[in-house]
Amino acid sequence: MDRNTGAIIDTERVERLRRQMVADGLDALFLRLPENILYASGFWPVTGFCAALVPVAGDGALFIPNGEDEYAGRSWIREIYPVAAGALDRLASPSELMAPALREACIQRGLSGAAIGYEAGFDLVATAHWQGEVRVPAASTVDLLRSALPGATLRDAAPTLRRSRAIKSRREIAAIRRACEVAGLGIGAAREVIRPGATELEVALAVQSRIAAAAGDDAPDVERSGGFATVMSGPLSANARLHFNISSRRHLEPGDHLTIELGAYADGYWTDLTRVYAVSLSGEQQRTIYALVRRAQEAAIAALRPGVLAREVDDVARRLIVEAGYGPHFPHGLGHSVGLQWHEPPMLHPASDHALSVGEVYTIEPGIYLDGWGGIRLEDVVAVTEAGGEVLSRSEPELLSV
Repeated sequence: MDRNTGAIIDTERVERLRRQMVADGLDALFLRLPENILYASGFWPVTGFCAALVPVAGDGALFIPNGEDEYAGRSWIREIYPVAAGALDRLASPSELMAPALREACIQRGLSGAAIGYEAGFDLVATAHWQGEVRVPAASTVDLLRSALPGATLRDAAPTLRRSRAIKSRREIAAIRRACEVAGLGIGAAREVIRPGATELEVALAVQSRIAAAAGDDAPDVERSGGFATVMSGPLSANARLHFNISSRRHLEPGDHLTIELGAYADGYWTDLTRVYAVSLSGEQQRTIYALVRRAQEAAIAALRPGVLAREVDDVARRLIVEAGYGPHFPHGLGHSVGLQWHEPPMLHPASDHALSVGEVYTIEPGIYLDGWGGIRLEDVVAVTEAGGEVLSRSEPELLSV
């Protein structure tokens, strides 16, 4: 076991998590998802082999495979248990290799008969920095906990984590703002390559490569960055209403408008933006629909304040679009929370009675999609404050012809 010198603790979110653990009757959390390890410790794993033990009182423990220990200084958890990344004398799973250290850490903290929460209820998870494979808590996690704590009660901690994570600390909001700044670099790269003859795929790759290279010189406070962009142009931009999009090899043509859907992360915190540009303006319909979507977005941002119901915020934007005759062409909710995941609850949805709280962060993304013509959606990230909605991202107020 090593003792980490430790980073500055985010007291605001640690105390919120501990209060929620007490309210839910949990003595400790055992976390394996990188997003939750980051939330509870300040350390964002590179792979999915790490784990964190977080008691309701006292210091926790991190279990880090060889190779990732150099990142441990980002954590405010001081006790670090190195874990072998593999073994040559036998076929051993990561859980098997972690078990002795976990057993030791649990005994030291008197958790033998404790109520332990683990991430059973997470069916949507954020990627680690190394994105090829996403590991999720499964039967091996339960077996690991039962071997280390045969007398413990195991419970799903997803509701506890979700409730605590919904409200962001000031440091977390600053992290989301940094992610928005990184995403802005990608948007700038898109504007440099948008031209007649360029393909959707070329624009998307320009965005993604710029974001991946942002950490360091261009974003000195960011260590690891990346993201995903899809570009839909001309009539294909109507597909932006779907729950997934694919950039094609379609060539941009004069008069097209294109919709860029972008999810980007900086050191584990996400942003979600959508931007629309024109390859030379082609007519009044582009301007009219863009202006309507912009008005709907601005009205919703103005309505974002503590105590307001999520459905009321959705209704402010939706009513403008309905009154203009485009109601059936706005087929999704107004937005969702964003933070340690690209998409996370709560939702700004017509059926949601959730009352907004200070510290929640939402996307505001009204859109209109017309088959055969195209779609326009504007999406920004906004924090709920005592004074109302604070926009964390930057966008152009008018439809730009690139």
